Amino acid sequence: MSKTIHMCVSVRGMLHWSESETRRNLRSITRNDGTRFGSIAEFKNSLMDELVAGHEVIPMGEPCEGFDYKKGCPGHEVSDAPTENCSLRTENCLLEVRA
Repeated sequence: MSKTIHMCVSVRGMLHWSESETRRNLRSITRNDGTRFGSIAEFKNSLMDELVAGHEVIPMGEPCEGFDYKKGCPGHEVSDAPTENCSLRTENCLLEVRA
């Protein structure tokens, strides 16, 4: 048996990015609807909205079953299929760790 853990990111961690880090990372960050943020201020305001909503972490992609906005993905047991020991598929934001 292995465990799949969907990736998430710390809202507070992103708020602590320097201006240059934020500018660089905003090239690859989009809203849930696929649109880009118009400015660094708009991005940081959306992060503050997440904190106000009680979200400490946000999913990198669609939230999985059981996703907790305080702790992230609880992990999901999957059957042992012949795969590599560790894989990272960024298109699905999936991290798989084999025990």
